[in-house]
Amino acid sequence: QEHCVGHDQSGAWHLLAFLDSDDDEHVTRNVSSETAPSANQRVSHASLEASIRSMEASLSSLPDVEPPTAEAQDDDDDNNNDTTIAWLVLRSREELAPTFTAPLAFRPLSPLLTCPLSQYSEDELRVVAWVGSADDSNLRCYIPVKDDNVALLKQVKLKKKVFSFDSPVMVIDSLEGKNQEHWIAVGCQDGTVRIISFAYTRTDDDSLDFTKLEAHTVLVDGPIIALHLSQEKGDGAIHLLVGSMCGFACGMKKTRREWQGPWMVAEGFWNSSLDSEDAILAVNKLSNNMVAVGTHSGLCCVYQKRQGDNSCQLLWKVQLPYSIHGLSHVNVSPSGQPYLLVTTRYTFHVFQRNVPKYSADTAKRRIEKLISPRQDANELLNLA
Repeated sequence: QEHCVGHDQSGAWHLLAFLDSDDDEHVTRNVSSETAPSANQRVSHASLEASIRSMEASLSSLPDVEPPTAEAQDDDDDNNNDTTIAWLVLRSREELAPTFTAPLAFRPLSPLLTCPLSQYSEDELRVVAWVGSADDSNLRCYIPVKDDNVALLKQVKLKKKVFSFDSPVMVIDSLEGKNQEHWIAVGCQDGTVRIISFAYTRTDDDSLDFTKLEAHTVLVDGPIIALHLSQEKGDGAIHLLVGSMCGFACGMKKTRREWQGPWMVAEGFWNSSLDSEDAILAVNKLSNNMVAVGTHSGLCCVYQKRQGDNSCQLLWKVQLPYSIHGLSHVNVSPSGQPYLLVTTRYTFHVFQRNVPKYSADTAKRRIEKLISPRQDANELLNLA
């Protein structure tokens, strides 16, 4: 039996990572519709504690690894490995588009899909897939190819030193910049955060040619489990938000001259009932001076940057019943204020700025006001 352990989307393409549960005791069991809690049922402290302990047990099982040598990377071709315990699958919403696959001999983490090759048309030649591993420190890259009419995901050799890490890659994010400049941010189990910028093209031998490589690396308390890259519209500065399992979020900024930071965005997330830090599972930059943070216990906070420095102050927060796995925002509301989109383990929420905080008493009064005329009409009919 195979479980989907990761998914990403770019344009019409979807990247999915499947793991054979028979070959891995640490895979998270999918919860069926019969066993999933209802929308109005809150997760107990015991279940949250069990989830945290399960996450810590999985992280403790990750091996201590040495950075791979160039020779080891040359020999590391997972498409030719006979021990297949997982699959990487690239699919399109287009009916006639092929499905590309790659057998994997490792447990995949945080699959990421990008479409950076702008010189190509809107087809599979533009797609590039990135994936981490729970079994080694390799960052892997795949591109779709057709070999004798067989659709495959071919592994690209990442021989440059900037793609080499000392610890398992836990999370990856990407950004398509201006002038064909591309960025990926990589967060590792040991707290390493690396931002890599480059340009690349697809070669005639179905590979990628990386040029203009630059990298900046910092080390914070890890494991790193949330990243968000963004670019300001005005000066084009690159921003990176980082979320740690140790209960804090920090930020960095790339100006024309150099990287600045990291600086603290939010800290001190602690769940006394779990006697553990409240892990930051999601981060998102809502505007030039506002960021959102989501935690394992379901706490969603919005912070505003103070004028004159990089410190942040809490602007708004809400406690949701389930762990927050995704944060995003869209600017399509009639009022012009952005919607904050929050995805939890079982629910989806939409919040809007400058809307009064939800109140159960207020909602009850409004409902009573709506049904009051109908009740009066029914009483008149009964009297008649």
